[in-house]
Amino acid sequence: MYVLFNVWQRNISTFNGLLKAQKRSHQSKLFVIHYRGAYCFNLGGRLAAPGDEEEYIIVHLPDIRKDVQCPICLGIIRKTRTIMDCLHRFCKKCIDKSFRLGNHECPSCRRHCASRRSLRDDPKYDELISALYPDIEKYEEEETAFHEEERIRNEQLQTSIAQTTHRQSEARGKKRSRGKKH
Repeated sequence: MYVLFNVWQRNISTFNGLLKAQKRSHQSKLFVIHYRGAYCFNLGGRLAAPGDEEEYIIVHLPDIRKDVQCPICLGIIRKTRTIMDCLHRFCKKCIDKSFRLGNHECPSCRRHCASRRSLRDDPKYDELISALYPDIEKYEEEETAFHEEERIRNEQLQTSIAQTTHRQSEARGKKRSRGKKH
């Protein structure tokens, strides 16, 4: 299991620096993951095994997003349920609805699942997600707003391209008509 900390985007070389950074920010886009043998920190940010705090990996949230995304609703997984045969994870609501509708197969790999007994809650994965995304609703609102802005920019760009293309074709038409008169 990895232990995650929300920190500012900067170099952190000591445990105290990590704790200070974690206290300052809870909505940053970076996390520091401790990965050496014994777990040095727990999810609460308290030191568990002094001496192993010198090696960390910086992970960008967009790189992890696909691993915490429900393949059914495409949102961040909430109340994780795991299919024991293939170990794919889904939101509890999503996979329960899928089974209720008679779809007794994994939505990701289409492996047959005999019954709901093949589903298990995954509280450790829920802890991981809550460490990555302390406020899922706020994160998804920000993401939705970003995608809406991106959509508007794309529409404006398409309109601009269409207008430019139209003007160019009109200009070419005028050039051709002038050339034929002479």
